[in-house]
Amino acid sequence: MFGRRIEDDMVLKVAEFLRRSINSARSGARGPDGRAPHIEIEGKLGIILNKDTRSRLQLPVQSETVITTTPNCRFESDMTMDQHAHFNNILNSLVRPGGKTIYKHKYEMDHYHQQGGNKLRVTVDTKTNQVKEVMVKKRIADLEVHLPNSPLDFRISVNLEIPAQPPPKGDLADYKRYKDRLSYTHEAFAVDLTQVKEFDAYDRPKGDPKHELEIEFLRMPELLQEKNKWENKQQHRFYEYVEYKAQSAGGTRKEYVEQLLEGGEDNDAVEDFLYVATEDKSRVSFVVFGTAAKAVRSSW
Repeated sequence: MFGRRIEDDMVLKVAEFLRRSINSARSGARGPDGRAPHIEIEGKLGIILNKDTRSRLQLPVQSETVITTTPNCRFESDMTMDQHAHFNNILNSLVRPGGKTIYKHKYEMDHYHQQGGNKLRVTVDTKTNQVKEVMVKKRIADLEVHLPNSPLDFRISVNLEIPAQPPPKGDLADYKRYKDRLSYTHEAFAVDLTQVKEFDAYDRPKGDPKHELEIEFLRMPELLQEKNKWENKQQHRFYEYVEYKAQSAGGTRKEYVEQLLEGGEDNDAVEDFLYVATEDKSRVSFVVFGTAAKAVRSSW
């Protein structure tokens, strides 16, 4: 009617968040060998907690909402064992001969060392006892979305992963995190289901195990290219990279996911869930995280 497309306010908020956060990350430090750090975009499912009531945040809204983080709120990346097992069953159904989903079971221990103002992470494969990577992970920014009609909220984070030198020999870790991780890679996304157990410097358990689901976007060069086009006022698809097409195929595929959670058998539809409902499978959408969070509503 007005001769141009009106972008969804949620899409604009997320697009601007990603643009601003990526620019901030790209101006960050380099590794000891001069290499540029890796920019990580990941989403985690969990709940936004009100610190005062120690319960899930309650807002006077009826639909998904980007919230302004305040000191009395925090995001807890955790879910019940039943929810974790449910996602495990769905993702396992995608791993089949000729399929595009690659599965790996990883057993890792993260050792955290405080060095100056940085927190150094040394990741060790507990099966081989080999060091897999040493890095400093810097949090650039978080964006949290409350889903009042679903049992889980989600958070999108932009991080900087900077390669680092190992700590001095004999330097004891301040604490450790053991990760029993089920990793599923599908084209542009990696989905990790992880049971996490934390230990102090003396290997004493800290708290109860947590059950996490995180989704990482793997095609940063494509996203950076579209972001640069947007900033240079060229024709771009950056909005499309963060847009969920709720109409047409988008809604249909989301329904398929929910049907599968109720016992359906359309594996191709669940595979679509990993890259969200778009014609171009290389696109990234923040709603891949929201879709995962909403998908459990029919089961709990």
